[in-house]
Amino acid sequence: MKVKIRDFQPTDALSLKQVANHGEEFAPRWEEAFSLLEQRSQYPAWTITDETGVVLAVCGVWPIHSERGAVWAAIGADVVRDHPATVARVGRLIVRMMQEEFPRIEAEIPVDWIVNARYAQWLGFEYEGVMKRSWVDGSDTYMLARVDYANN
Repeated sequence: MKVKIRDFQPTDALSLKQVANHGEEFAPRWEEAFSLLEQRSQYPAWTITDETGVVLAVCGVWPIHSERGAVWAAIGADVVRDHPATVARVGRLIVRMMQEEFPRIEAEIPVDWIVNARYAQWLGFEYEGVMKRSWVDGSDTYMLARVDYANN
């Protein structure tokens, strides 16, 4: 599958919401997540589309401080299921782009999103622990980080 990467626009998140297929149990989390995406649109962020312009994923990184950034991403579940090689290839490219901005990038992932945590580890993020009651709904999250020691 060929994809395009462009600068993120807040309306892209709403387009993704229409193609994401996570089921009803994720609906409250998605509503909160999309609200946060709009707030963070001024930081480095990208939209991944197919050749026709359909939004497949949105992602970005916002600064915690000059050496540390927090990663966010929303990927349509159908894209992960139907095009895993594309998700892998684009994910690695985007992570490299993020680390051009910040030597340390970290991902906070709800503990029940096991596939997401494994994908982050595959991208080179290392497990650092569980953060209690840190997600928007009060659930626990994994903290994973990827540190580029060569560019510090």
